[in-house]
Amino acid sequence: MNITDRMTQLILVRKPKIGARGIRRAIADACGISYEAVRQWFSGNTGSIKNENLIAIAETFDTTVDWLLSGEGEPPHRKPVADSSAIPVARGQALSLAAIASPRSRGFLERIASAAAEGRLTEDDLALLDQIAARLERTSVRVDSSSNAVSHQRLRSKLKRNDPTAR
Repeated sequence: MNITDRMTQLILVRKPKIGARGIRRAIADACGISYEAVRQWFSGNTGSIKNENLIAIAETFDTTVDWLLSGEGEPPHRKPVADSSAIPVARGQALSLAAIASPRSRGFLERIASAAAEGRLTEDDLALLDQIAARLERTSVRVDSSSNAVSHQRLRSKLKRNDPTAR
């Protein structure tokens, strides 16, 4: 069984309502890529499947990247992280960050904090969050207006007040 066969099996097991005709669209939506890119995978160009797309598929359809790459049998469910104390950001800190974020970002942060507090973050989730954090650290912030400068200054102040290591 090749990787696209496993993707098909996974989606039919996890989301049977999608049906065979909707599989490629569901994969494209899960990865945030074009239908054409997924069509190419199914026509044999599986060498172009990026790791982040495999992670997105595994997370969206509740399995492991390992199973997508080489698994047999029924797709396993992702395993939650056993020790949620290994998560570096406490729920309170994430929610205080959510209080100063945009409404859209706030929703994402609250969902992540809730999942972390309930111990539902998997190793794949943590790896993805680490990638996001690293990307944000590399991204320079360009301030286009004085209101953005004030907003960024306010954010820095609030983060300093909530960071016990900054004192």
